[in-house]
Parts: sequence; structure tokens; C-alpha cells
Amino acid sequence: MSPRPDAVPRAERGRTIIADRAVQRLAAAAARELDEEWQHRVVAVHADAAVESDRVSLGLTVQVLHPAPALPIATALRDHVTLRTRTLTALAVTRLDVTIVPTAQTPRRVA
Repeated sequence: MSPRPDAVPRAERGRTIIADRAVQRLAAAAARELDEEWQHRVVAVHADAAVESDRVSLGLTVQVLHPAPALPIATALRDHVTLRTRTLTALAVTRLDVTIVPTAQTPRRVA
């Protein structure tokens, strides 16, 4: 199939801009997708994102049930969120800071 004669050359086409807020939501959702080994430990997630052209810097603050091994959870988060962000947005993740905040388990009310 030959290109259309009226097609705009690639260099002159527009570009897609992904808002910081959209990437924040995506990163927070990805953090909640951890595998079963760690997923039950994650209580809350907050994400920050700064998009610059085709790159993004991310920050995650994750509350986890105490006691929890911070390093394996942070590593799993970093790997998974980086992969999901790159896959869904085509943005290169240049930095991803993970802050783990331990929290005590809240007892559930039984009615």
C-alpha cells in the first residue's frame, strides 16, 4: 500500500501530550496491581508525576501494613510501575522514587 499523496510528513505532524495528572493516576493504579505476594500489604498509594516531552519522573508514596519488608516491596513497585507506565504511555521513566510508609493494621468492625 503506497502512502496517500496528501498525507502529512511525520516531522510535520502534531504530537500527543500526556498530562502529569493522567500519569499520576496511571502510576497509582499500577502500584495497586502488584503481584499477590505484596498486593495485600499495600494500604494506600499516592503518586506524583512530572512529564517532560517523552520522559517522566515519578514519585510514589505507599502505605504498607507493618511489619513489611520495605526493600522487596519498593523493588517490585519500581519494576512494575516503570513497565506499566512505559507500556501504556510510551514515556521513558527516567526516575521513580518510592517512599514506603509503614502503618498499623486497622481492625475491621464486625456488625
